[in-house]
Amino acid sequence: MSLSAVEQSGDSEEEFSEASKFGSRWWYYIAAYPIAGLFLTVVTSLLSPFIPAAIAPITQALAAITGFIYVLGFPVLGIALFLDARGIRASPLDWSPNPYFYGGTALVLLGASGSNGPEKQSLATKFVGEAASMVLPLLAIALCLYYLSRRHQHLGES
Repeated sequence: MSLSAVEQSGDSEEEFSEASKFGSRWWYYIAAYPIAGLFLTVVTSLLSPFIPAAIAPITQALAAITGFIYVLGFPVLGIALFLDARGIRASPLDWSPNPYFYGGTALVLLGASGSNGPEKQSLATKFVGEAASMVLPLLAIALCLYYLSRRHQHLGES
């Protein structure tokens, strides 16, 4: 939004600068994480049964990209949640999210997803590890959606 657009809308310059002080852009990544991950998961799941064996590597590449987004996106997600919550907490809003809770929760999910343990595992331990690797990205998505809904309640569109 340019200054002329602010002047045309009748908002004063002070109101515009006050509103942009806590306008962290880290929430873009927080919103992109579930969208990209769920989109690629759905596309990969829907395409897998219909792709002939000759072009099956495409499905495998989509699955690899999905895993890349989920696993390597965890640290950035923790940082984004922390920095966005810290920026909002420093603002004069009535909502004061705890940046250590949101950022720490994302990093705990990262640690839990990366803890495979020793190479020699029992079948039950392997099953729990496999199940956790499927559930933890869903928990991260739920955390993103919860944070974004709370953010939207208190900040509106930004």
